[in-house]
Amino acid sequence: MNEGKWVYFEFQEMSKSGKTERYTVRSKQGNLYIGEVRWNAPWRKYAFFPYNDTLYEQDCLRDIAKLLDELMQERKQNSLQDYLQVVIGEDSLGRWK
Repeated sequence: MNEGKWVYFEFQEMSKSGKTERYTVRSKQGNLYIGEVRWNAPWRKYAFFPYNDTLYEQDCLRDIAKLLDELMQERKQNSLQDYLQVVIGEDSLGRWK
């Protein structure tokens, strides 16, 4: 489980395609569920989906933004590796051809 100053990020599941992840976001104070981080297809990026009647201050929002940045960086890296595997190819041992 990842955590920030005021929140925990708890991995929930992979998407059916296996390409994206979903996390629940809980407050450290009161251990309340305050939202989810998941893929937003129209925006082509991860986004935070807050639950109703939740309130955030700047440190909490920075922690959430940091997780979004990390997930997008990981996705870009994986996309590049997938592209290179298709273009260049790998042998059965995972070595580049």
